[in-house]
Amino acid sequence: AFLIVMAGLQNIPRELYEAAALDGAGMWQQIRRITLPSLRPVNQVLVLVLFLWTFNDFNTPYVLFGKSAPEAADLISVHIYQSSFVTWNFGTGSAMSVLLLLFLLVVTGVYLLLTSRGRKTADV
Repeated sequence: AFLIVMAGLQNIPRELYEAAALDGAGMWQQIRRITLPSLRPVNQVLVLVLFLWTFNDFNTPYVLFGKSAPEAADLISVHIYQSSFVTWNFGTGSAMSVLLLLFLLVVTGVYLLLTSRGRKTADV
């Protein structure tokens, strides 16, 4: 996440900050009026990637709790693993994987639709 934000910050032209300083804008005004709006597309992509990454996180609860995770740590990815490879019920694990894929595709589609609408109205 840090590298993505840093890349976004490096793509903001220095001329914008120089022009704002000549117009009398302070540091906080430059951040509010230049930096944050310029980082909006970067932040939108970052939120989507981090959501998908966190939603499909398998390693953390599995390493912490092993095969017998408490009910509060029973994430869908751990449940898919347990259904497929602990109880050897590959049909249920495959069905849950497909449903998870469909759910994440719908969430991604809605998110991209909402963020592209915001860009269209901002560009007009």
